[in-house]
Amino acid sequence: MSADWAYFDYAATAPCEPQVAAQLVADLSAPWAFANTGATYQPALENRRRLEDARAQLAANIGAEAREIVYTSGATEADNLALKGALGYHGVKRPHLITVQTEHKAVLDPAGALAKAGAKVSVLPVSRDGLLDLAALDAALHDAPTLVSVMAVNNETGVIQPIADIAARVHRAGARLHVDAAQALGKLAIDVRAWDADMLSLSGHKIGAPVGIGALYVRRLPKMRLQAQQHGGGQERGRRSGTSPVALIRAFSLAADIATNAREARWQQVAALRAQLLSGLPAAMHTNLPETTPQVPHIVNLFTGLPAADVLRAADAARLALAAGSACSASDEGSHVLKAMGLGDTATHSVRISLSHLTTAAEIARLTAFLRELAP
Repeated sequence: MSADWAYFDYAATAPCEPQVAAQLVADLSAPWAFANTGATYQPALENRRRLEDARAQLAANIGAEAREIVYTSGATEADNLALKGALGYHGVKRPHLITVQTEHKAVLDPAGALAKAGAKVSVLPVSRDGLLDLAALDAALHDAPTLVSVMAVNNETGVIQPIADIAARVHRAGARLHVDAAQALGKLAIDVRAWDADMLSLSGHKIGAPVGIGALYVRRLPKMRLQAQQHGGGQERGRRSGTSPVALIRAFSLAADIATNAREARWQQVAALRAQLLSGLPAAMHTNLPETTPQVPHIVNLFTGLPAADVLRAADAARLALAAGSACSASDEGSHVLKAMGLGDTATHSVRISLSHLTTAAEIARLTAFLRELAP
């Protein structure tokens, strides 16, 4: 992207961290870095060691054991493996998935596929503030669920779900919990033991790693049983076959280290930028989420009073990179997340502004000036 563009779509993807990019280039150009980790000659064994070091590095960032990390192509594949793998395991007699109306399409679409294949799927409502209706969850848990899938941080609103509380309810009912944490890594302190999660999906390109790498945490004890969805060479302990992309894996692990270590400082930095944005908004515009709701400061879902498609066209002309919501959704359809929150009338008149520690105060000033000119 040219220098005169201002980027406000970090929830969709983030640029590669310079340190990560430098390591990736070095890994791709190093002698024998191409060696297949499944081979037995020395350069391949060295690559295998580097892979396992990276696995331990990523695991440490979420409080997991190295052997509980399964590398995937991204969070979408991790979500698919978690849902289809849990419900498709041969020991499951009456597969039943519980999820939430505001989940990412990477969860809702596999849930739909599972329903078409004969599984029971319960999709629960949220309240006006985007939080899961815990009474509805408790009622659904009476019907022998296999798996519950809840996103930690919503990708369109930034809402933080009470994962530990949800996990306690899920486990009392004898079910297992999957957490889509694609937007949580680098923003929240993730500890899979404290959260008591059984599976957790992660994405590399949300935190400064390249596109094409992600991971699924799979709990070892009590054992989370999972049916592989991709078969071949038996890599990743048989859960995800495919030649290991060591350079991408190492890049992801380094990015996770950087994001985790800088998390608190970056949170404060982004919170200040958010405050600047909100203070500069025209009177006709407001956020779609009460500020009292548990949320990350990085995502602002903004009601503009104008059709989102018109706002995005004007933003593009002004060289401002904005989105209507998830990169997987069309602006003219309206956000399914906002509709689930009871905001159907405003869903097609809202945009998502997502911030980063890379966002500057000058960019915020440019954005607020644009919005004031646009205001109805």
